[in-house]
Amino acid sequence: MKKLFILSLAILMVCALSFGVMAVKHSDQVPAYNPDGSPATTAEVFLNGGADYDCNKPYESVSIKTTAEVAQWISYSFSNTEWHWQVRKPGDYFADCIQFSLASNGDVRVTFAGFGDLEYEDGPEHSVNPYITTYYAAVPGIDPTEFPKIDDWVPAGDLNGDYDVADSPELHDGFYFRLWNRIIVEPCNSASTYSNTGTITFTLLNQKDWIPGC
Repeated sequence: MKKLFILSLAILMVCALSFGVMAVKHSDQVPAYNPDGSPATTAEVFLNGGADYDCNKPYESVSIKTTAEVAQWISYSFSNTEWHWQVRKPGDYFADCIQFSLASNGDVRVTFAGFGDLEYEDGPEHSVNPYITTYYAAVPGIDPTEFPKIDDWVPAGDLNGDYDVADSPELHDGFYFRLWNRIIVEPCNSASTYSNTGTITFTLLNQKDWIPGC
């Protein structure tokens, strides 16, 4: 049995020398560069596979495969992150003030949380009416003369929730909005400061698992 094993091993070695074998390499990282020759900081390259042949066959082919895994990116901008009203008399007021843009190369989930009517900062027990009714509106484009329509106004609390923005050519190029705020100050709102702080979270829905944090 031992002699048979040695003979079989010898035959396999002869076949390998006669017809060639392919050596497969493990993944190796190599430098990536920008067009100007500077090191790239937003792309990485890994080499896999390999081929070493030594044979007498009249022809032999080797497949060379190139793949590129593109991570999802996002770009957003808020020209400002606060509205600060100074109100002398009761009334219904609105203003834009904030420009917003969003671009990405994949589906994005936008989550609003914590939005609501402005609330008396010293506590509801210290105000006749501790809340100022608050609305928001988003008008596409950058034209400051394009006012929100009646149906554009959304009560502050109704903003809370998830909104998915689907991948599209328009999203790649970027969406642009003007964000409007509206407050209705009543005669029964006591003199003091009212405020509300909400958060907007952007979640990339097509991110690669090799990006840190995934």
